Amino acid sequence: MTRYFRLTIPQARTEGDYLTLTPEQHHYLGHVLRLGPRANFIAMNGQGQAWLAELSLDTSQATLIHPLDHAHELPIDLVLCIAILRNNALDQVIHQATELGVQQIYPLLTSRSLPEPSPQKLTRWQRIAQEAAEQSERLYVPKIAAPQAWTEVLKLGDPLSRKYICSLGEQIRPLVNQLADQQATSREIWLAVGPEAGWTETEQELARAVNWEPVSLGSRTLRAITAATVGLGLIANHPIKQP
Repeated sequence: MTRYFRLTIPQARTEGDYLTLTPEQHHYLGHVLRLGPRANFIAMNGQGQAWLAELSLDTSQATLIHPLDHAHELPIDLVLCIAILRNNALDQVIHQATELGVQQIYPLLTSRSLPEPSPQKLTRWQRIAQEAAEQSERLYVPKIAAPQAWTEVLKLGDPLSRKYICSLGEQIRPLVNQLADQQATSREIWLAVGPEAGWTETEQELARAVNWEPVSLGSRTLRAITAATVGLGLIANHPIKQP
């Protein structure tokens, strides 16, 4: 089976569309991927649709030839909330979360996280998510929200969704046990990972007050990057009991 390079083209909509590529798209296809006239590639709009596409003779345009059906998405809407981390660590989390099937990412401002980053960071994170979606052959590019306070994020989401906050403590149930015991009442599953210094007790109490369930990822204390990857991997690969 022929494997084609993939590129997110948000303006792609309908079979037969003739698209004028942006300078960035034109450069990437022609100079980075080295695709020539009439070369085929996969155009995805990042919203669940993809097409086999063909470049024009001057490679500045492309035609959507026919739609493609790739069942690479999870049967749930997986949402990650994660505190802003040091040294661009959130870049790695966003890439891995995209590979694991996350639909939405909320960077968090918590009592112990880094302060709000520059607006350029959000643009960078969105680009990382797009590249990871292309690499992992997803049809959706996760939406990344602007950084916001944990107290504001606690107000979001379907009231019936399952929401888990990664916590430390001997009496906290493992995430895998929670997943096995609960029947889904919504398509949404939320996972929250705190900063390297951990959640404050107040932040955890506020979460429990609105039905977030504390969960453990094992007996070891994990870095935030590791915790996010492990938690999302457990959810993504667990048999989901549909509502």
